[in-house]
Amino acid sequence: MLWHRPGSRSSCRARFRVSPSATRHKILRVEGQGSTPTPAKRDIPWTLVGFAVLAIYGLLIVLLNREEVDISFVFFSTRISKLVLILLCIGLGFAAGFLFDRWRRDRPSAK
Repeated sequence: MLWHRPGSRSSCRARFRVSPSATRHKILRVEGQGSTPTPAKRDIPWTLVGFAVLAIYGLLIVLLNREEVDISFVFFSTRISKLVLILLCIGLGFAAGFLFDRWRRDRPSAK
């Protein structure tokens, strides 16, 4: 980053000179003697709102799926929570989609 000394040729003060009357006018407007101030418009941080909604949704999934269920795999059976079962199904779905996509891409085309 480039640092400039105040008053040097490349500083902001040297490039943008403000007349004393303009400064006095700004001071009067700030004090409320000129025009009425307009309320500041606030921007809504939609990314933060979306993150909060997803965090609350994730917390609800965890809280509502805490009970345990019996699951039978082919060679063994076990008792796990519904949340673990949901995550296991999602993981298996992603793995199957990845392998199917790789198989479809690697097979010779029928053209």
